[in-house]
Amino acid sequence: MNLHGVLNKGQGRLRIGRGTAMAVAVGLAMMGGIATAVTASADDQKAWVCKYVGTPYVNETLKNGNDGLVWVDTGTTQGSYFGDSQNDSYVLLVGPHETKPDASGCPAPRIVTPPVFTPPTCDSPGSVLATDTNYYTWTHAGPLTAVVYTAKHGDVVLFVSDPYNLVQLTGEQCEEPTEVTPEASATQGTCDAAGQVTLGTNTGYSWSENTGTENDPIYTATAIEGYKLIGTGVFTFNGLSQLLSQSTNSELPCYIAPLAPDTPAISVVKTATLHDTINAANTAGKADAGETITYSFLVTNTGNVTLTGVAVVDPKLDSVPGSAVTCAPTTLLPGDTVTCTAAAYIVKAADVAAGKPIINVATASGQPPTGSRVTATSTVSTPSQEPAVVAGIVADAPVVAGIVADAPVVKGVVKNAPAVKSLAFTGAETLPLGLSGLLALVLGAVLTVASRRQRPKQARE
Repeated sequence: MNLHGVLNKGQGRLRIGRGTAMAVAVGLAMMGGIATAVTASADDQKAWVCKYVGTPYVNETLKNGNDGLVWVDTGTTQGSYFGDSQNDSYVLLVGPHETKPDASGCPAPRIVTPPVFTPPTCDSPGSVLATDTNYYTWTHAGPLTAVVYTAKHGDVVLFVSDPYNLVQLTGEQCEEPTEVTPEASATQGTCDAAGQVTLGTNTGYSWSENTGTENDPIYTATAIEGYKLIGTGVFTFNGLSQLLSQSTNSELPCYIAPLAPDTPAISVVKTATLHDTINAANTAGKADAGETITYSFLVTNTGNVTLTGVAVVDPKLDSVPGSAVTCAPTTLLPGDTVTCTAAAYIVKAADVAAGKPIINVATASGQPPTGSRVTATSTVSTPSQEPAVVAGIVADAPVVAGIVADAPVVKGVVKNAPAVKSLAFTGAETLPLGLSGLLALVLGAVLTVASRRQRPKQARE
């Protein structure tokens, strides 16, 4: 049954006109609309708020869980703080639950802004600017040399400052500072090393650490009390890094030439010093039996690699006990030299018997890093004294077919004829001169007798 039918039902019913019924219906509909509007307005009073815990301006932090956001009933304007049963909260967004905002929009925990202190000068005392807020107020106490400022929220102390000296400067403190000019220099990097910065040393200023880079450092000088810098005190240097090596382009800095191949080599120069005894039988500068010869050996590494185990071998000296050649050091870098020595050699009679020079050959050697030992030889000749002539002895005379040739005879004796053990061409042993003559006489007698015996036989025939 509709509203119009309800109003007209039964006896004695009140008759209401159609127009009145329509007016009542419209009024009820409007009342329903008002009810609906009131419900929507109640939803709009809920908001997302940032919940804080701790003491504001002391240890305040966002509440853990759900990013510190909660959806609560509040009649506070969006973007403002309000007090609740837990603690102060901040209205981040008024609206429905489904539109949760990002917690990054919550204000940072509140802190007390420290006072602004202006130090005293020679012209005016110091000052402190401390501004009260709607949450805390400032108080201060203490002498002017140590004023302390305190921020309070009611009886809760939120912040206590360091003591401030507000007394105006006088006397020596107000004297003009001594001017000082900071100094600094640097060398640029080279192919071999990085550059170096040299900072000036002065009691009027100090230096900062490098605030630039290794290649382009920056140092700043700061004046100390009683001094004043001339200039900015900022020094910037460039190009201090060591230059990079260039192995391919000879026109660029730090070119590295290709390494030459290993060419090991050695040389030796042998010298002989005769310790000569000059007398009537010995000519100066010629070795004689019993005299000594000192040998030295100059060995040089003529290659481009290091040689180790450098040594000298000399057969004539090595054959004499204690006369072997010694070298020290035995390792030679390219271009290095060493003089090797040995004990003095004593000339033997056999060395000068033939009157020929005493010839000595030495061999130097060294071991390169790779490959076989390298060697070099050196020969030295020392003249010797000719042997003395002894009467009655054949010396220096060649023998041909058993006959002494070209030998002058003095008083029936062949002079300067050497004793030859083998006959020329035949290989037969030679005989003493006296025995040869005797054999020749015997042979002649035999031939004479044989000839005479043949003649009678021929006559008889």
